[in-house]
Parts: sequence; C-alpha cells; structure tokens
Amino acid sequence: MTKTQTLVCTATLIVGLGMGCDRTPADEQERAVEAQQEANDKIGEARQEANQKIAEAREEANQDVRAAREDAVDEKRDNDRAGLDREPSRVGVDVDNDGVIDREGTAADRDNDGLIERDREPVRGTEAAAKNEQHEDIAAAKKELAEDKAEAQQEANETIADVKEEIAEDRRELREWSENEMRELDTEITELSNAAQTADPTVQRRMETSLNQLRTQREALMKDVNTIDRKPAGQLDSFKNRLEARFEQLDKRVETLRDSMK
Repeated sequence: MTKTQTLVCTATLIVGLGMGCDRTPADEQERAVEAQQEANDKIGEARQEANQKIAEAREEANQDVRAAREDAVDEKRDNDRAGLDREPSRVGVDVDNDGVIDREGTAADRDNDGLIERDREPVRGTEAAAKNEQHEDIAAAKKELAEDKAEAQQEANETIADVKEEIAEDRRELREWSENEMRELDTEITELSNAAQTADPTVQRRMETSLNQLRTQREALMKDVNTIDRKPAGQLDSFKNRLEARFEQLDKRVETLRDSMK
C-alpha cells in the first residue's frame, strides 16, 4: 500500500482512549500512523531499488545487443575485405545483371546496419540470451520487491494490531468507569426521591422539580457516555475530561439538594 495508496492505506484508524498506560490516545494513534509511514518509506525505497535494478537489466541487455550488432558489422566488413583481396579478378561469377556479387545479398536482405540474413544468426543468439537474462533479472527484482513490501507491511500490521488491542482495553476501562459513575448517580437520585416523599408538600414539589431537572441532565450525560465506542482517539482525552467535569457537577447538585432537605 503505491506509497500514496499504501499511505491512504491505514492512516485512518478509529482508536480510543488510553487510560491504563503512559501513552495517550493521540500517542497510540500516532504510533500506528508512524508504523505505517515507516512501512511506506521502506516500500518506497524497495520499489526505487527494484526500478533501478530493472532499468540496469534492460540497459545491460541493450548494450549486449548493440555490441553483438557492432561485432557482426565489423566481422562482415572484415570478411568482405578479405574476400575482395582474395578474388580481385573474379568477374562473371555469382554476378547478377547489375554486376553485384551475390554473396552480398540483395537490398531486401539488409537492414540499416548493413547485415544480411546469414550475418544475423550470431546477433539473434545474443539478443535471445540478453533478453532471457533481462527477464530473469527483472523477475528477481520484482520478487525481492514483493518480499520487501510484505515484510515491511507485516511489521506495520503487527504494530497497528498492538495499538488496536491496547486501545480496545483502554476504551473498555473508560466505559466501565463511566457506567459505574452513572450507577452511583442513579443511586443518589433514587435516595433523594425517596427522602422527598417524607417531606412536607412544599418541599416535595420543589424537590420534584429539581429532581426532574437532574434526571434530564443525567439522560443527556448518558447519551454522551454511549458514544465512547464511536469517539476517535484524538478527541477522547478532552471527552474524558468533559465527562469527569459533568459527573462532578451533577454530584455537587445532588449534595446541594440533599443539604436543602435537612
């Protein structure tokens, strides 16, 4: 995961709050992102190295082919000169209507380098060998790249899995803490309601109004508690602080109502 794809590919983590360790949720999320970034960097380096090896393999094959063509041209030129030196007076032998010796081949037999069909055999062999070697080198480079990518991503996946496991535990602890705070608040509200039943009617009416307001605040707080599993890591530190402040506020409200009945 290309680099952008691979980067794309994992940075969007939904992680939660770290309560039982030194790292904050943002720290945990950053640890996962850094692990993926490191994997992406390694993959990018491996891809660059593989591309370099592939380019070198192709260039080496091209050089071998060019050298083979040049050698064939040089050999043909030397052979032609040697043939002319040996047969300077050979006229009318292997000659066509325009007086060109047939061993040179026809124009249709030649390409831009001047080689005729029989001169091409050594070149073809070199081309085939160079292409085979090129294909082997490219295949080896691609295989190495795939292995490097798999290894780098596996390391990142292990770190990300560890982060998710830590976060799941931290989120569970926050949820249990919030639910316990909510149970204690419910107990206090019930006790206040029971105590109000024995008070005089004026106090009962005042307490009922206050308790209804307290229950409304409690319901709003409970809705926020129920969002713990959906909160991204970057927001949960401040979210936990808000929960603590609101529980403390409701506890103080309960104490105030309790004192008002004495």
